[in-house]
Amino acid sequence: MLKDVPISEDVITQVVVESQTEQPDETFNVSPQLKYADQINSLIENLNKIQNIAVQNLPTIIGCTITGNDDTEILLETARYYIISDSEGILKEGFSTSVKVDENIATCHRKACTRALSKFHETESDWGTVWKINKPKQWSYGQWTIDVLLSNMVQKGLSPTQAVDYWMVEIQGKHIPNWAKKRGTSSQAIRDSVEKAKSQIEQSNKGFDYSSTDYFNRTYRGIRTSKGNAIVEVDGGYLYPRRDLHRFTSTGSFSWGSGGSGPKQLAVAILADALQANDIPSYLATAFTGYLNRTIGDEDEWEITKDEVISWVDKYEDDVDQSEGSMR
Repeated sequence: MLKDVPISEDVITQVVVESQTEQPDETFNVSPQLKYADQINSLIENLNKIQNIAVQNLPTIIGCTITGNDDTEILLETARYYIISDSEGILKEGFSTSVKVDENIATCHRKACTRALSKFHETESDWGTVWKINKPKQWSYGQWTIDVLLSNMVQKGLSPTQAVDYWMVEIQGKHIPNWAKKRGTSSQAIRDSVEKAKSQIEQSNKGFDYSSTDYFNRTYRGIRTSKGNAIVEVDGGYLYPRRDLHRFTSTGSFSWGSGGSGPKQLAVAILADALQANDIPSYLATAFTGYLNRTIGDEDEWEITKDEVISWVDKYEDDVDQSEGSMR
């Protein structure tokens, strides 16, 4: 029923209950979900509509937010969602052409945004109306792919400027004079930058040796550098720490082989990515932390595949079910 609604069911239920004007009937012990089922379902339906409208127009919404004035502002972006301040009610006006944006809808989004921002130590201020918009999977995958591409080019020896020029001109097909104007430089400077990027890419032989199975099974790789920094990637790209789910570390840093907060953040990140999940129970993260520490130990380099993660989760849940069954 919730589909892709960015608001949790407990928040929706709370908002509906708080909006009721009649005195609570204590004659029968009926759960709010049952008592206000029609109101809850109606609110969920309208929240779904707003999410769908936002996704259909997401490139335009984000484009206007980035390039426009202060009418809208991205307060937080995670791997999974945007939180956007709508101080002048511009987005509200747009949503209202298809959905009646009542107080309950606005309250749901405010409560969800406040909860999310609090995980990043953001305090509530005069945001006006705020919206929490879930990213479609294709959007997140696209951002991750760009991250892999640009990071890989820098690893091959390109400067950040050359990498962006190459991406804009050779991959995005930007008209060079247009991109030169955006960059505040000449068309010839852009051409020179792109040619240097091409040359550097052709000369570089850095990369992984993949087997055929690697192309269909995500692989998580960890490396501890000579300076002691712990780097974890998935398929050569950035592994989101998913602090929006659990904020074990303030910066999203990873570590392994110990009982601190870093291994727990790593466990959450791998589980969320492998399971494509937006809710990782604390008990599961704790158990998987122990598994990773036992499996990886204190190695400077390690790797684990998505299939291994899913196999561990299936076995762990089976063991839990059997344990609970034996106690009945």
